[in-house]
Amino acid sequence: AHADRLAGRSFTRVRTDTRRANGSLRQRDETTLMYAAGGDRFRYRLNQTTRGSEGVERSEIDRYADGNRVLVASRDANGTEYEVLAGPTGDPYTPAQVFPGNATGATSLARLLTLVDVTVTDRRTVDGRRHYRVETPARQDIPPLRNISLVATVTESGLVRNYRLSYDVERGGRQVRIVVTVAYDRLD
Repeated sequence: AHADRLAGRSFTRVRTDTRRANGSLRQRDETTLMYAAGGDRFRYRLNQTTRGSEGVERSEIDRYADGNRVLVASRDANGTEYEVLAGPTGDPYTPAQVFPGNATGATSLARLLTLVDVTVTDRRTVDGRRHYRVETPARQDIPPLRNISLVATVTESGLVRNYRLSYDVERGGRQVRIVVTVAYDRLD
């Protein structure tokens, strides 16, 4: 239902992924996607902060779709590089190849909501539309993920307006806490 509500519409999706090991920030990815109805025009920005043994590294990637191709600007401590996003043969990717229907997050949301148990904890009317707060009643484990917690706001038509997902997982011999927040906004 979520993807159906976004199909053919313009929207903005803001997502933040945070990874912490032993309470310290290891990586933070902030992405903003402004998606035009029809999907042939978009702007995608990724701001990434990574903390390693060498210190903190920051980078930024912008992708712009002009209707026919995707342009990329990559910025880091060494400057900015510009290119047309192309495949292994050198042919430019089309906007549909970059976001082939996954801009709505439909696949990951459907999978998430079928794997974890959620209950409705609140009902509100906003701008004449019914909104439901759903959340995991207790932290859940789905190996290799542990301590899974989900809180989401869903409209009566099935559009997921926002959600916050958190869980623990082992990576490289360390316990890592992952927190993902996503919000859909500026729906036309």
